[in-house]
Amino acid sequence: MYLYYGTTVENAISILKERLVTGKKASRKHCNRYVAFSKTLLEARKHGEIVFQFEKIEKTFVFNSENNEGRKNHQEVVEFVSFNGLATIIDNNPIILKNKHRFDQEGITIHLIGENMKDLNKIKKTLEEVSGKQDIFKKSVKLHKEFIKES
Repeated sequence: MYLYYGTTVENAISILKERLVTGKKASRKHCNRYVAFSKTLLEARKHGEIVFQFEKIEKTFVFNSENNEGRKNHQEVVEFVSFNGLATIIDNNPIILKNKHRFDQEGITIHLIGENMKDLNKIKKTLEEVSGKQDIFKKSVKLHKEFIKES
C-alpha cells in the first residue's frame, strides 16, 4: 500500500532538501504536530501539484472520525483533521503520522501533476537539481484532467 502527500512546488523543494515531511499543529496549545497522508494520488493532488508517493510508513494510524473513543483519546488529532479540512478525505479516515517523516529518496516516487507539460518539465528540472535524482519523477497531464473531472 502506498501513502501519498500532496504539496506545493515551494514545499517540495524544502522537503527534498531536508528529506523530511514535517507535521503541522492545528493550534498553539497542542503539544504535537501531525502529517496527514492520502490513500490515493488524486486525493493528495487536492493539496498541491507535487505528490510524494511513499511505501508504507511505520507508526501511522488511520483516524476514524466515527469512533467516539478514538475522538476522546486523540483530541489533538480531531482538531488537526478539522482545522486542515481533512474530514473529507476518502471514507473520512485520513492516515495520520505524529510529528514528522524522514525518508530515503530510494523509496519514493514524486508525481508532478499539471495541465501543461512545458511547466511540468521546468518544475521537474528544479526538483531534480535539489534532489540530485532523475529517476524518481513522473509527470502527468492526464492525471490532471482526471483530477479536474473529480473536483
